[in-house]
Amino acid sequence: MSERATPTAEGDDLVTMSRLFLTVTAFLALGLVVYDSPLAQATPAPPSPTLSWYIRTVDGATLYDMGCLSGREAHNGVLILDFGQAWLEGSTYGSIIFDPYNSFASISQIEEATKAFLTGYWNCTPSWTYITVVIGTSNYHGYTTSGHGQAWAQMVNRINDWITSPAGYASQEAVVGGNDMELSWNSAAATRSWAQGYASAGLWPYYNFGACEGCPTKDYWWWVPNNGWTLEDVWFVSWGVANAWPLPEIYLESGINADQWQYLSRWSAVNHSQRMTSKGALSQWAAAGLCCTNTPAQAWMQLWNSLNADPLTAQDLSWSTDISWNTVWSTPKITAVSDAATSALCDSGGNCVANSALSVTGSNLSTGSATASSCGPSAPLTLENTSAMVDDVNVPICRVSSDQVKFWFGAFPPGTHTLVVVREDLASPGFSFTSRLPAWYFAEGWTGSGWLTFIPMMNPNATAANVTATFMLEGGGSVVKSYV
Repeated sequence: MSERATPTAEGDDLVTMSRLFLTVTAFLALGLVVYDSPLAQATPAPPSPTLSWYIRTVDGATLYDMGCLSGREAHNGVLILDFGQAWLEGSTYGSIIFDPYNSFASISQIEEATKAFLTGYWNCTPSWTYITVVIGTSNYHGYTTSGHGQAWAQMVNRINDWITSPAGYASQEAVVGGNDMELSWNSAAATRSWAQGYASAGLWPYYNFGACEGCPTKDYWWWVPNNGWTLEDVWFVSWGVANAWPLPEIYLESGINADQWQYLSRWSAVNHSQRMTSKGALSQWAAAGLCCTNTPAQAWMQLWNSLNADPLTAQDLSWSTDISWNTVWSTPKITAVSDAATSALCDSGGNCVANSALSVTGSNLSTGSATASSCGPSAPLTLENTSAMVDDVNVPICRVSSDQVKFWFGAFPPGTHTLVVVREDLASPGFSFTSRLPAWYFAEGWTGSGWLTFIPMMNPNATAANVTATFMLEGGGSVVKSYV
């Protein structure tokens, strides 16, 4: 028996995972693998799938809501939070997330976002569930390096420490690393380096939730892996490294993906005296728009059937998960409106001067990293899926941060107005604020004998305007007059 001293993600403590050696009897003739007779075993019902996500924000409130949704749905098993392409910004490791701006998220931001997800899951799930969260990156070009793998593993270690103390979530949660390893995205050497870096620091496994493009099957035994990879390379990053386990993409309805991973499992048995054991099947039914790809049940059944058609690769298949682009967005909330340039143009009651750039603060107002330093009448709508409306009229909006945006108030008349921010089709509650015209100061005036002073006023609007005039007296004091 071969012992692998890597902890599972299914219990409270670090335990030893064993991989049983298989006695292999097989022969090759002209490159053909001769398979034993299929096992007489009925296909079991697939497990209920969990929902995995391509991550488009590291906003804590949003990730909390996503975790809460998984908890309310009683997701049990494994799910992936795919944070995207491995990246290095200066000296800081992280990833490029899946938002419209290719925003960089640091390791520390990913760590806090994952904790928010875990907290949401814990607070919303029934007591009998257990979830293993895969904190995923990918080998898509970028910085698929040993250093990145090491940093990723250290992050996973820290989060699991946090889970056990003082958060106390270990009875229902654990995290592992993950990498969407695609053969066409990067070289085998770079991907191997990431895997070795992770293994050098990792106390917890990582799951390869990628593809085996071009890999052979029992029917297409002459195929070769894409991009100069070998079966040994794919085996190494999916199983050969002590921390590695496959959670493969089973997307194609033809069943080719399942057969490719079965072939690799058998190749492992023949060449390394040990089959490769998969954690489950990954589908993309939700991400593909519920069309033209395997459903979660189909993906799981294809992989189970292919693996269990051969005694050398027969195994249980624990999990099913389906990945989606749809983030569970938090509803935006407005807490204040003030002038963006100077507070002198707004008073404490929120009465702001018209024809100015107003600053809106609150929560969950925007995502991404695109920002604008100023807003004006011709300012572009710089935010995707985010807009502002004053009295149901769209206004140009600019981003300052996730919790602050600016908009050009324009020539709205004085009075009370209602502001609404709409993000990802979620509208904030209406926020009322009052606009006023600015105060005008005349440098001089004379009302003594022989002089008349006129102050012309014109109201171009259809509604009446209230005007207050304050006259400063020479000896002190003032006289206030109101006009309509």
